[in-house]
Amino acid sequence: MAKFHLVYHLHVPALLKVFRFSEIGHANYYFNDHHNELYLNELANSRILPFLRLVHQLGQRSQGKFKMSVSVSGTSLNLFQRYCPEVINELSHLVKQDCLKFLAATYADFIPDGISETVIAGQIKEHRRLIEQLFNQKPSFFRRIPGANRGGLIPVLSDLKLSGIIDPFWKEEIKVSEEQTSVYRKHDFYIIEEDHYIQNAIQRMKRQNPVITDELVAYELMKQLGTENTYSFTLTHDLSSLKQEYLSANFWKMFVDLFSPNPDNRFVTASELVEPNNILLESADCQIKKAVLEAWNDLQLEANDALVNLSRLIQNSLDTHPRMDWRFLLDTEHLQFMSSKFFAEDYSTTHFTPYNSPYEAFTNFMNVVTDLSQKLESCAENKKQTSF
Repeated sequence: MAKFHLVYHLHVPALLKVFRFSEIGHANYYFNDHHNELYLNELANSRILPFLRLVHQLGQRSQGKFKMSVSVSGTSLNLFQRYCPEVINELSHLVKQDCLKFLAATYADFIPDGISETVIAGQIKEHRRLIEQLFNQKPSFFRRIPGANRGGLIPVLSDLKLSGIIDPFWKEEIKVSEEQTSVYRKHDFYIIEEDHYIQNAIQRMKRQNPVITDELVAYELMKQLGTENTYSFTLTHDLSSLKQEYLSANFWKMFVDLFSPNPDNRFVTASELVEPNNILLESADCQIKKAVLEAWNDLQLEANDALVNLSRLIQNSLDTHPRMDWRFLLDTEHLQFMSSKFFAEDYSTTHFTPYNSPYEAFTNFMNVVTDLSQKLESCAENKKQTSF
């Protein structure tokens, strides 16, 4: 039996407005509403909404067999609610069709290195509440986000009574080329290590034959899949995907038409991956190791430390407005804009950035973090004086 687990990852950051050093201490708003609305709607109309409507068709073509897991942060959902509620409506429609299951996540899209477990747990709880409120689902599996320490996350997730963690990065980090998704168990907690076989196979075919059609890609892919293997495929729609090639509806229609008629093949969600006959290892060790953090440059490390400090300050604030600003600042994209990869030859053609250089991104971000930190420190000081 071949199993196919599609993870649909949605992400949009809240882009910052130009925030100069002279504005520190004098501004009340940090975000570029015009650009956020513009880029989010472009992404929604060109990528997200067409795919979600395609999923409805794929469910019908497969007689209800097609399903997927969805990973989306709370801040992204907030932006969709504000600028493009059609995305929320389409997701709700697919939930009613039983086509998708939401994965647990942190409310914001980034966990700074050094942040407390209490903050992480609070963010996951807030995300689960939002998913329940919007879609009446209670996620049971957490999808690891970039930079997060897997070894540190697992105890937090266990305490929150989550069933397991999906790790899309582990096999790449430890340079394992295993051609299927692996499932491990530690007591009643599951670790799903995604493979990248399908992504790599598609990229290889398109590299070898640039004019190959998506229908032929799906046909050739089906010939390569093992009949007893479990495969994962992560489809990401973010701002950078606006600059990248994407698999057309013809690929998905052909793939579903070829995969679903075989009664031994199944589209599955995360909870269906942990069936007893699919567990590879049951051990107290079960490959729980510290994740290899991305090699950041000095700008990104300083920004990370500033976010950790800001997170400590925000815990003492009861004001919801700075807390929401903090969530939007906890976004991996803000640090990616500072990446040294910016200077790579093909970076600008495949990645989105609103800045002209990593240093410009760093300066703008740090001005905002400094302003918000000073406000929180001032409020805390006033509160102390009032209490006396």
